[in-house]
Amino acid sequence: MTTLATPTTTVRPLAVIAASGYVAAMALMAFGLWGGHNTESDALPQFLVLGAVLATVVAGVFGVPVHRGLAHPPAATTTLVLGIIGALLVLPAFWSGIPFVLGVAAITLGRASRKNGSRRVTSGLILGYLTIAGVVGLYAFDYLVN
Repeated sequence: MTTLATPTTTVRPLAVIAASGYVAAMALMAFGLWGGHNTESDALPQFLVLGAVLATVVAGVFGVPVHRGLAHPPAATTTLVLGIIGALLVLPAFWSGIPFVLGVAAITLGRASRKNGSRRVTSGLILGYLTIAGVVGLYAFDYLVN
């Protein structure tokens, strides 16, 4: 009797990645609302509403395109589209957390599809990293300026 050895890889469950992206985006949002010189009294309702909107976006992004992309690799086009949308939203919507979550989604799919060697996967992966760096950089810039 012959046994075939299959390579095993450790893959984080998708829910853990989605939750981590959500928590990190919420932490950045909290830093933006309360970390600087903000004295607005309505910051908590803003935070709660944006948190609910962001939870819906996380469920939608990780529930459909990322889940399908991981189930049927390679997801080159999906990776690239998530990276492009995230990068385009960095400047106008960094405060919402949505670009950060899209960057995490692009990185998740890009790392899973990396063995494909496609330029679309590589481009989406790079855009995902640049999106996250852009969001963090804008929060830092906002903190230093205000």
